[in-house]
Amino acid sequence: MFNQNRIYAINDKNTKHLIYIGELLNNKYHGYGVLYNKNQNIQYAGYFIEGMYHGYGRIYNDNFQLIFDGLFMNNEYSNGKLYNLKFNPPFLEYEGEFVNNKYNGHGNLYFKGVLIYSGMFVNGLIANMVRLEFDGVNYSEKIPDE
Repeated sequence: MFNQNRIYAINDKNTKHLIYIGELLNNKYHGYGVLYNKNQNIQYAGYFIEGMYHGYGRIYNDNFQLIFDGLFMNNEYSNGKLYNLKFNPPFLEYEGEFVNNKYNGHGNLYFKGVLIYSGMFVNGLIANMVRLEFDGVNYSEKIPDE
């Protein structure tokens, strides 16, 4: 029987996550929990439903750098902030809505913490209306439909 007030620890040898500490339901991650990677750093901290990321959570890389902070739905990004960690420090960030883990819906794009684009995204790409802001100057242009 599931007890919402108990914390469980699992050594998960079937995935790259070695340790899960959190709540379970029917032997699946359910409720609040934390996954630790092979380096014993947090890989994910947040909510689960039936073993999937669902609700508020944070994903970290192997070096404990934040990758995503926001809402998940059925193991996919739903709404939040995604950090580009290819560069140190990360200088490109997206904050907004997602569909199928791609930018989709309204979002903001930041370069070195400065808003450079605010508008609609479709399937990971900027939609046909562009508003850019750089060095305090706004640029707007409608991109012609093809």
